[in-house]
Amino acid sequence: MVTINASTTAGLVMTSDLSGTLSLQSNGTTVLTASSTTVTAPSVTTNGVSFPATQVPSADANTLDDYEEGTWTPSVGGTATYSSATGQYVKIGRLVIATFDLTINVIGTGSTNIISGLPFAAGGNSQGQSGSVGYFASLATAVNYIAMRIDLGATSIGTAATTGSQTTSTNAVAIFGNSARLIGTLSYQIS
Repeated sequence: MVTINASTTAGLVMTSDLSGTLSLQSNGTTVLTASSTTVTAPSVTTNGVSFPATQVPSADANTLDDYEEGTWTPSVGGTATYSSATGQYVKIGRLVIATFDLTINVIGTGSTNIISGLPFAAGGNSQGQSGSVGYFASLATAVNYIAMRIDLGATSIGTAATTGSQTTSTNAVAIFGNSARLIGTLSYQIS
């Protein structure tokens, strides 16, 4: 590497060469390298790593090219009304971790077993991805356990439950009704 420009600030050395590569070194160790072939890349700031507002996908499976935090609104659809319907998510590459707290005021014509509104459609190689329920109250059906599943391509969460000493959970148990509350966390991949 032929150094054509170098500057030192607080022990850090920044160099660039004729190939268009920029390097940042600390105490002789390269801690960051950027190439002129990269259109937009995450940047290191005093507050952490910043990703561009629009993802710049990488063909390299080992390159983290996207990070996002946001909110989503869980819903059972129809004419249901809610006392509370909040959701947050973190997207790291293709992995989405979504949490929600849903309290139905009046179910109306809403679904009794499906929550819609996930921020991204499920993808990947799996036919079903799952999550866990941390708390439930005032359900329309007495249950021992609730499972959540996201099918490939879906932005909705299907529920299944056990209502007794079952060895397999039953799909489509009508768990949501007036005043029902469910708090959950899901981890799923997107395409």
